Amino acid sequence: IAPLVDRSMASTRVVILAAGSSWDEIDEFLLVGGSSRIPLIAAKAQELSGLLPRLAGNPDELIAHGAALYAATKRGDILDAAARFDVVNVNAHSLGVRGTDAATKHKVNKILIPRNTPLPASRIYSFVTSRDGQRNAKVPLLEGESENPDFCTLLGECLVKIDVPLPKGTGIKVTCNYAANGTISVTAKLAHNNAAAYV
Repeated sequence: IAPLVDRSMASTRVVILAAGSSWDEIDEFLLVGGSSRIPLIAAKAQELSGLLPRLAGNPDELIAHGAALYAATKRGDILDAAARFDVVNVNAHSLGVRGTDAATKHKVNKILIPRNTPLPASRIYSFVTSRDGQRNAKVPLLEGESENPDFCTLLGECLVKIDVPLPKGTGIKVTCNYAANGTISVTAKLAHNNAAAYV
């Protein structure tokens, strides 16, 4: 199980970095979930953090308890006011659009909604057509952190059909919406004549 444990420790390290924190700011490392009973987990967690991890009581039940409390909060009439709490969903991976860097002519992933952005979120970005007389404008939506689109996952494409050939540099406004329920929608619209596509 060492590769799985190492991956968990790497994810933990990323969480600390993403929060802008360091281990000396952390008071306690609490282990939850059934696999936290495995001695290797506690050993690796201590090696990573420099803290002696504490095993929560009934660690294999805590995830279910959290889910039940979240459901009760959503329903609204089960928990009393003092017990209610808010949960802010964030996106696990950045969303971007594949485009071409004007200076280098290389394909790039232009991130529109960075990972860990509170949801719902919406971003608008303007691109331009790359050549005279383009017959369509393709807007590929990517998921991933890399600037190189080859290391990202293609989620879908918007294809805007251009009826009248337009000059190079015609503006395309891309709107990316990420709903709280995880639904992603993208609209691409030509600034020149409002021709649009939606996915």
